[in-house]
Amino acid sequence: MKYRLVIFILMLFAVSSCQKPQPPEFKYIENVVVGSGEDNKLKLSADAVLYNPNNKDLKLKEISLLVSVGDTDLGKVDKEYDLDIPSEDEFMVPITIEFLPEKINNQLLNLAFGFLGGKSSVEVHYLGFVKVKAHGITFKVPVDYKSKVNIKL
Repeated sequence: MKYRLVIFILMLFAVSSCQKPQPPEFKYIENVVVGSGEDNKLKLSADAVLYNPNNKDLKLKEISLLVSVGDTDLGKVDKEYDLDIPSEDEFMVPITIEFLPEKINNQLLNLAFGFLGGKSSVEVHYLGFVKVKAHGITFKVPVDYKSKVNIKL
């Protein structure tokens, strides 16, 4: 009888000490740069910053984001990963898309008129998710973020 009681207490302790991993938190997007890409395309690159609140490392599995300026979709980031994410720390996920300049002609026209009014930035919208894995559990972390990107002519 004592043997069963000891096993029961050990099992109860083991189950109660296990915590379900928490999903990482999306923080912000930084280091946004627009420059020249290949084949007369423009290249937008940035870093999505997330925070892992767990005391265990996670694995980054996938990123899927639609990037748009105003009402114009510039492109989609769809990339699979197998990267270690440090515990209780922020981590960066690189984002890169290439798009034809024609996709933002209307936005450039609005920007040109904006220069007359003292504006020199466009709003970039990132919408989608980042997928991570912890202890066999997969999390989709939603991303819905807008940022102003300053344009220097």
